[in-house]
Amino acid sequence: MGKKKIETVENVEILEAVAEGNCITKINDKAVFVKHAAPGDVVTLEVRHKRKRFAEGTIKHISTPSPLRVDPTCEHFGVCGGCKWQHLDYEAQLASKHKQVKDNLERLGGLTLPEMDPILAAPEKYYYRNKVEFTFSNKKWLTLDEINSGDEFDRRSLGFHVPGRFDKVLDINQCHLATPISDKIRNHIKAYCLKENLSFFDLVEQEGIMRNVMVRHTDLGELMVVVSFHKKEDVIFGLLEDLKTNFPEITALMYVINEKRNDTIGDLDIITYHGNDCI
Repeated sequence: MGKKKIETVENVEILEAVAEGNCITKINDKAVFVKHAAPGDVVTLEVRHKRKRFAEGTIKHISTPSPLRVDPTCEHFGVCGGCKWQHLDYEAQLASKHKQVKDNLERLGGLTLPEMDPILAAPEKYYYRNKVEFTFSNKKWLTLDEINSGDEFDRRSLGFHVPGRFDKVLDINQCHLATPISDKIRNHIKAYCLKENLSFFDLVEQEGIMRNVMVRHTDLGELMVVVSFHKKEDVIFGLLEDLKTNFPEITALMYVINEKRNDTIGDLDIITYHGNDCI
């Protein structure tokens, strides 16, 4: 296969936000999709021509920032794939989503619509998810800043998969989508595992004890924590007892032994260690 054609183009204006966290512009009448852009940005792009009808662009420099830009709240934004639009004003996000729905129904669906009401804003932009899952890995994903620093890093991580990489996990300090108790429990579990030297799972070699953590809560104040281990060893009960002691608000503390090559646990026995069998 030949090398993909790459070119650098200056003074490109980003036109509008589209689906999946992309914005779009046009270069020589060819659509170029750009991540981490905002409508109104004037940028220098590194363009990869992957298809005849469209290309993908990476921002190398922002000459004129869009007035719609805001400072992202999360320190992990841009690497973690959980949030796509934190750099974009929330009202602009709503307008973009409204336009996407309208275009999909009219242009793609061929429907004739009455005047559409605007999208209702969420009452809370952050801390609204009632379920979150974290993955252990012994091969933490390093950011460009970490790589360029030349420092050595502990590669044990507990966080989210990097988009497009099943075997790499971004270590998370704080997630602004999950509730604060989820962060507190995750960070406590990681600290305990580091202190007790519990092995973090190797997603390629399928080795290690610690696999996943799921935290879920309800509006009634119930809180469930499910810890997935690769093997049933005595050390796992030390962690479970520690969680029981330090988080009395947990109403359902469970664990599962997952020796499979995937992380699904619906077909496995989920064992209640403390509290209720459900929430």
